[in-house]
Amino acid sequence: MKASVFFAFGLLIAIAPTTAQTHSFVDRMDPPFWWAGMPVDTVQVMMHGERLAQFAPKVDHPGVTIARVEHGDSPNYAFVYLRIMPEAIPGTVEIQWWDAQNRQSKLLG
Repeated sequence: MKASVFFAFGLLIAIAPTTAQTHSFVDRMDPPFWWAGMPVDTVQVMMHGERLAQFAPKVDHPGVTIARVEHGDSPNYAFVYLRIMPEAIPGTVEIQWWDAQNRQSKLLG
């Protein structure tokens, strides 16, 4: 993708309703967006939410993968490192959160 073309990959918080919880699961995310064509290929996204460390994030978006996930000292923080490949398609990237039984629990996107 040409460096002169900047498209926002928006991570707008839109929580999918679940039977377990219906209130917001992630209450803070930084940065909330980034651009294709950035000079770096990996973006660290800090997320905060109640017991967030108990879930595993998954991404299914062309050209975007999870490089690694780290957790803070608190069980409420996750640092998701997203690898943005040159062929990444601009658009909204959904981050799905899965519980230990591999059931989809939450959705950001």
